[in-house]
Amino acid sequence: MRRRGENTKMMVKQVKRSPSRRAAQTDDDRGQADPQPGIAQRAYELYEQRGYAHGHDREDWIEAERQILSERRS
Repeated sequence: MRRRGENTKMMVKQVKRSPSRRAAQTDDDRGQADPQPGIAQRAYELYEQRGYAHGHDREDWIEAERQILSERRS
């Protein structure tokens, strides 16, 4: 059984190791890059800033999503 918070850490590891990371960052058919790698990276940074405290993975993901998507709108 996984501890809380490991989902975000595992997602970031998958994004970092993914051979398609470059493809995910290229423009899709709507002309916008996939935000998920950036959101995963930012969520992990929030997890680090929290001192790797478990149990806040959803909060970190939602905050990261809010930050990344607001940057894209600017």
